[in-house]
Amino acid sequence: MAAIVWMAVAVRLSIPCILDLRLITGQTIAIMIIAGLAYIPGYMTAFLLVSLLLDRQPS
Repeated sequence: MAAIVWMAVAVRLSIPCILDLRLITGQTIAIMIIAGLAYIPGYMTAFLLVSLLLDRQPS
């Protein structure tokens, strides 16, 4: 759930970047560029971090 919240915040914060970039590349390409640079790596990092924090190793 935390990774999804992190990604939602990233999407909200990146809207101005997408609007500027779409003037140069088009909307679909702009979304793909931002997703490849921010959404996917950010989601994966947040998921990994939360997984490591919540994982309890056996004694």
